[in-house]
Amino acid sequence: MTILEVQNLNKHFGGIKAINNCSFSIEKNSITGLIGPNGAGKTTMFNILSGLLTPDSGSIYYQENDITNLNTHERTKLGFGRSFQSIRIFPELTTIENLILAFPENNDNLWQAFSKFQTKQKSLHKKALELLTSVNLEEKANLKGYELSYGQKKLLEILRVEANNADLVLLDEPTAGINPTLIQNIKIQIKNLQKAGKTIFIVEHNMPFIMNLCEQIIVMDQGKEIAMGTPKEIQENPQVLVAYLGKKRQTHA
Repeated sequence: MTILEVQNLNKHFGGIKAINNCSFSIEKNSITGLIGPNGAGKTTMFNILSGLLTPDSGSIYYQENDITNLNTHERTKLGFGRSFQSIRIFPELTTIENLILAFPENNDNLWQAFSKFQTKQKSLHKKALELLTSVNLEEKANLKGYELSYGQKKLLEILRVEANNADLVLLDEPTAGINPTLIQNIKIQIKNLQKAGKTIFIVEHNMPFIMNLCEQIIVMDQGKEIAMGTPKEIQENPQVLVAYLGKKRQTHA
């Protein structure tokens, strides 16, 4: 079953075609990767999907509903969640406060998120601690956001998306700049999201990570999808080789 469908999207910035008649679909409860050389249009596509940018033309369907003109907040209410390449946690809040703030119960009443006297907030505190424990961050619960390492902040961003109970999770460069141990934690967390029924769509430059994790991969180049398939199919696709290496694969007799 298709959860997200992109049809003939276009986005121009002046004379530059950032997205050029791009189309693809994402299957529900799948882990799908989006790859391509620098400047291929991957981040622009993610910004359009999450409502930060409006396409010049084309359509986006989420669970068969046209969401092309919905804003970010409206898409979040429908079940979109996103992490960013540039970290966007609250640096002056503690790790656990960052998580508590992400729960849907606090979306409309932010002041309630830090009340120690309400039963609901005690319950959310427990849920947040369980999430931190699942990735071995429970000892960092009371550290300020700015005190976490770069990799821990990236992991916290993914936990915040999970806390928000998103059905479709967009992850933008989740492994960039972090150590192998935390990369393994992120991989486990993504798998846990899938087991919980979520759909994950990842932009990533770490090819071993994406090839070992994803069931389907979409390749973009010059604003357009040029290939879709399994990791094995993508690795053997000559058009993908041309996009990344700028030349055709040499064959030998």
